[in-house]
Formats: sequence, C-alpha cells, structure tokens
Amino acid sequence: GYSLRSDFKFDSDYNETMSFSSEESFSRLSSYSISYNTQTLITMIEHNELTLEPEFQRYFIWNKETSSLFIDSLLIGIPTPNLFFGRSSNYNEIVVIDGLQRLKTIYLFFTGKFRLSKLNGRLWNGMYFSDLPNEYKRRLMQSIISVTVVDDIDFNPKIIHELFYRINTKGVALTNQEVRNCVFNGPFNKMLHEINGIESWRNILNNKNPHIRLEDIESILRIFAFIENKDDFKFPLHEFLSEYQLKNKDKSREDLKTLFSLICEKVNNEIDVTLFNSHKKINRTYLEPFLTAIGIKIKNNEPIKNLNKSFHNYMTFVNNNVEYRITKLNNKRIIIDRIYIALRLLGEE
Repeated sequence: GYSLRSDFKFDSDYNETMSFSSEESFSRLSSYSISYNTQTLITMIEHNELTLEPEFQRYFIWNKETSSLFIDSLLIGIPTPNLFFGRSSNYNEIVVIDGLQRLKTIYLFFTGKFRLSKLNGRLWNGMYFSDLPNEYKRRLMQSIISVTVVDDIDFNPKIIHELFYRINTKGVALTNQEVRNCVFNGPFNKMLHEINGIESWRNILNNKNPHIRLEDIESILRIFAFIENKDDFKFPLHEFLSEYQLKNKDKSREDLKTLFSLICEKVNNEIDVTLFNSHKKINRTYLEPFLTAIGIKIKNNEPIKNLNKSFHNYMTFVNNNVEYRITKLNNKRIIIDRIYIALRLLGEE
C-alpha cells in the first residue's frame, strides 16, 4: 500500500484538544440509512456523484492483502461495516465521511487495477475481476452495502470536525485540512491546491512534492485567514479556519492567488529561505506570521523597508522570547502579537 509518511514535516502545532458540542448542536443533525449494491456505487463514482479524486486527497492506504480480504468478504456474503456519507446543505454533493478505502477497493478491483491475492483455497485467488466466472461477477455486482447518510453536514464547522473525529475510529485519523478538503470542496479549495504548486512556495518549503496530509495547504489557508480576519480570531484554530474556508467555498479568489505569488516571490528574492526550516521541519512560528505580515503590507500598499533585516530581527525576537514559540502555545494574544510584531519590524528602516 501507500505510505502515509511524508518526506518533509511541519513543527508542532497549537495545543488543541477536541471539544465536544452540546446536545442541542447535534440535535440539528438528521440522518437516514440506505442500501446500495456495488454496481450502483461504481456508477455513482463514475458519474462523480461520489468524489474519490482528485480534490479529496486521502491516499489509498490498504495493501493488496487487506483489499483482497474485503472483496473476499463480499464474494462469500459476510456483512461489512456501514459506510458513512454526508450531504452538503446547498448542493447535492455527497462526501465520504468513513469508508473511502472500501469504496476505492471496490472501484480499483472492478476496473482491473489489482488481482486477488493470499486467499488460499479460494477459487478466485489470483484472479482479476475480468477472470471471475460470470456467477461470481454477478454476486459481486449485487453485493449489498449499507450506508448511513448525514444531511447538512456543512452547517456548522465545529460539528463537522467532531463528526469526523467520532466516526473515523478505524485506520488513519484525518487531519483538519483533510476534513476541509472533503467537506468544503469547490473553487476556493481548488485554488488552494493550485497555488500549493507555485515554484516559489515549494522553494520556501524546500520540497517539490505536496505534503501527503495537506499540511502545506493548511499553512496557506492560515496565512489567508489571518491576512483577512486576524482581528476576529478566536480559538479553536481549526474552527476559525473552517469558518473562513466555508465562507469562501464558492469563490475562486484570484486576488488571493495573485497576492500569494507576490509574497512568495518577495521572500525568495530577499530572504535565505532555508531559515524557515529548523531541525528538518518547517518552522511555523517563522513562516506563517511573517508571510501573513508581508501579505498585509502588500494588500494595504504599505512599503516594506528591509525584508531580510526585518526577518532576522523577527527570528531573534521569537528565539529570545520563549512564550512566542509555537510549542505548547494556546494563547490568542501571542498568536496575534506575532503578526503585529512582524508588521512593525517590516516598517522599520
């Protein structure tokens, strides 16, 4: 299977634990159960009613043995766990909350991407779908899988993260940005993915490949959210970011795309970008507040006096004031102060 290890890392993040919503908040959720056969699920995937790729970047992590065992369960009629889908409130979009690996396994097997293995004693061991006798093809196509559908999953960002946290109890837990990437898919999310590939940004991160768990995209989102809404920031951070992405969900925001390119070009031209990496990790304390401050300056048409000197002064300040480092940080004043300190230093000669 694919590894969930990424070849570059971001340093430790804000100390946020999952806070639980009130009973009243969850009372607004409605759900219902429905059963699909596998042929219907494949048709839904092919017609983009169920989106597995490209925007929903949760990698296929099952190995061939696990995948084969799941197909074997369908062939011999063993009941399989429910899938969980969510429907957005304004669109007929279906989001996979839990069961993506099972759906991908079905689709990849039916489309001839792997053959069954390590099923000793089974007639179908070693077969691709096309090799199966017609009787077993029909059995697979008619296998019933139960689905629980949750309506209006995007009405409340707090509920969304808790819903994924509670339901995704098996396998690899999703990061907050993977949840946003799933639930808030649209023009804004597509724009985030596009600018994540900008050469000057990849150079700052010292890595050409996108982060497998979308940490780099979350950094871009944070920079934008703080540029536009820093004075409205409140904890928890994941809700603040989700509310911002939900607000912009259907906007392509070409203005932010242009602004981000300008920020990254300026940083590449005037700063030694290796300084954003410490101990083989991206230092968020250096990266996000400083790029946010540059963005605010550019957006407001304010002069930046000496970018290189300002950045070194900012690093010195952070290093000399332990409470301003990101580790174990959960202080609203300090998070916003870092941006204002960077702004002040950028205005100095």
